[in-house]
Amino acid sequence: MKIRLMLLLMLLPSLVLSQTNKSLNKSKNLETKAGKFSVIKFSKILHDFGVVEEGMKISCDFQFTNVGKKTVFIKNGCRDCDNLTVVSIPNKVAPGNWGEIDVVCDTTGASGKYEKKILLEADDPKVNIQPLKISFTIARDVEVSPNPVYFSGVKKSSDSSVLLYLKGSGSAVLKVLSAESKNGSVSIVEKQDLEKGEYQKVVILALILSKNLHIGKFNDEIIIKTNSEKRPEITIPLSGEIVGRIQVFPKQIHLDNQNHRSMTLRVRTDLKGFGIEKITSSHSTFKVEKKEMRLPNNQIGVYIQVSLKDSFGDLTEDEMTVWTNDKDQPKIVVPVKITKSL
Repeated sequence: MKIRLMLLLMLLPSLVLSQTNKSLNKSKNLETKAGKFSVIKFSKILHDFGVVEEGMKISCDFQFTNVGKKTVFIKNGCRDCDNLTVVSIPNKVAPGNWGEIDVVCDTTGASGKYEKKILLEADDPKVNIQPLKISFTIARDVEVSPNPVYFSGVKKSSDSSVLLYLKGSGSAVLKVLSAESKNGSVSIVEKQDLEKGEYQKVVILALILSKNLHIGKFNDEIIIKTNSEKRPEITIPLSGEIVGRIQVFPKQIHLDNQNHRSMTLRVRTDLKGFGIEKITSSHSTFKVEKKEMRLPNNQIGVYIQVSLKDSFGDLTEDEMTVWTNDKDQPKIVVPVKITKSL
């Protein structure tokens, strides 16, 4: 047993040295083998263009160096490239020299985040060339019409709407992700999309005015969120005026003390059962007479004759208040201007 152990200890150094020599020889053989082939090293393998507009033609270059010991021949410029074009590529690059690959990309039809590989092949299948990549994000502009939006002279509680058109540039489909009225002046309904030409898409939004708005002017904003990277959120000013169903003309009365001519205030409405309860003067400078009549389209008209009293002092201004039985317009105030002639 002792003799076997002594023999094993004597042979162990020889076995270790032999294994080490084999490993070194294998490493040298690999290095010699690698030195026979070309090795391509790129300064970058990814080019990110960032945010671009759809429809643009963009270009970049990739520089590389042959760090091997053989001349490299690139025989295939691009594969699986679609709208990518390799416009320039060196036929061969000697050891230690550098080359440049120029790439052009047409972004027409692209949308959102775009990534593409450029696969290159050398003449020697043992030469492995890293795939090159380009990337960009499409920013699509959006045109809005009308902008701003205005509702002019809408009668209280009547139906009124405005169509809002959103036109997206480029061929990619424009989508409205959400649309709302900041103050609730309108409700918004998306209508059917309309195609406008080969590279344009239109989205139509119907802005339906609320019937709960009070008489008078109002201001609001429409906030629209889209899938456009350039205009993901659009704010559109919205304003207008709600008028009562009782219309008065003229908006101001002018009286002259010299000719003593009267003026007629015309009141018109489509309210059933409408009536004027009384007419008052703030400073008692004028007197009135009224006459009611039926008008076409089931409308009611009231003509009010306004004339100066014989005595009104030195006043040059007054105010007429027409009191009605309408809950939305219980009173209508009309300024009165008095001209004093010598």
